[in-house]
Amino acid sequence: MRKGLESSALLVLRRASEKGVELAFDQLGPYFKRGLWVGQGNRYRIHCVKRAVADDKNHRLNSRHLAQYVAASTILHCSDGWSFLGRALQCHAMGDNDASRHLAYYAELRGAVSLLASQGKVVLDKRHFIVDPSAACQLYCQGSTHNIAWYTLQHWANLKSSNKLLSDIIRSNGKTLHQWLEAFGCPEQYWPIGIKWLKRWGLDLHRLLTKDRFDRNEASYRPTRMNQAESLTPNKAWGSLCQFWNPYEPSSTSPFERLDRFLIRLSLETAYKTTTGNDPATHRRDFTRRVSEALRLLGFTPNYARELRRFMIRLSDGRDPAIIEDARASDPISHPRHHLEVIGRASLLLRIATGAAARLLRDSQFVKKDLRFWWESFGESRGLWIPKIVPANFEDLWLDISDALNQRVLWDKMTKSQEKTKYSLAKLHGEQSDSILVLSECERICLWGLDLREKP
Repeated sequence: MRKGLESSALLVLRRASEKGVELAFDQLGPYFKRGLWVGQGNRYRIHCVKRAVADDKNHRLNSRHLAQYVAASTILHCSDGWSFLGRALQCHAMGDNDASRHLAYYAELRGAVSLLASQGKVVLDKRHFIVDPSAACQLYCQGSTHNIAWYTLQHWANLKSSNKLLSDIIRSNGKTLHQWLEAFGCPEQYWPIGIKWLKRWGLDLHRLLTKDRFDRNEASYRPTRMNQAESLTPNKAWGSLCQFWNPYEPSSTSPFERLDRFLIRLSLETAYKTTTGNDPATHRRDFTRRVSEALRLLGFTPNYARELRRFMIRLSDGRDPAIIEDARASDPISHPRHHLEVIGRASLLLRIATGAAARLLRDSQFVKKDLRFWWESFGESRGLWIPKIVPANFEDLWLDISDALNQRVLWDKMTKSQEKTKYSLAKLHGEQSDSILVLSECERICLWGLDLREKP
């Protein structure tokens, strides 16, 4: 079995370019005005894989059409990934762990494909291409989608460009991860952090290539109830669904403000271990000193700096969100939380893919109204709003999530006061179906995460 990309593929991959994708994306304006992502005459708009493979074999690949298709796909793969993840959460709430795992895996795959496409690395099927700085396309390798997605993600994670991207798109309190680490005194130490994250969050793509794929095939293609597996209780399943959303609350300044604050804390802890060889928990005084100095250099007011310092040294919100804890776990597929571990990794990889897509939009000439043809019908088709009654800001989509989470708290209190025993899934579904539906709509995260705004 192949263990990675061949040297010839790596040589071509060097020419893959984010700039080439940006160039192709800027060419899509005339199609947006007609309510299309790409031109109706684009050769790869329909049957992309079949036609791209045939054209490459016959040495007549249309680079302009393929590059435009790839540029549009960065956003569409991303939105599809969040949709898959929402259906995975819904299956989780229904007690169907195997279907949840299956859908979460494909959410993870779409996140990887979207992220790689934004960087000019085009994972299709059987044949895979790059977009170079001039937006010309070239074949770089052949192989299955799953294999090449992992090998390409693994390769890219080792490059400075991947860490540069992460350090730019992860931000909290108006400061990028790069700025936080620079103020912390280690401007170059974020490289291994990015490598670790990307490889961990794409773990299930890697597992598909190993012995674990036989277990995965059992879950995806064999009768799922042939052997009874342990499941979470309805109480824990309901709690896990609600915990998923806690770090995804957007703010008016950043769509991923709360989640990114946790990621920055982890980055500072990792940077401290890397530079000193010491654990922040056992060397709290020195770690606190370094954090305090970083906050001073970043220019936060004394009162706000005290609040942030408490968070960064884990005196407040000391535990990481469940999705982060699940994402770093690697339990066997038989474990009752395994599907939640895949959901955690998929959601974090999608957060990075969404940031890359948002940067593509931010650096382009287009504003929110230019993409109205897409996001308006997307929201309507997913039932996020009544047709033609669109929220003024996509951050307002959080309000339904907040109501559902509050309803969960009230319902849990009422249920516990009425029943001595644990409640059943039937009771949960019968009385909380509306909340479950809302809490399965991850498309909301995609819309506010893309940060579509009107430019001045």
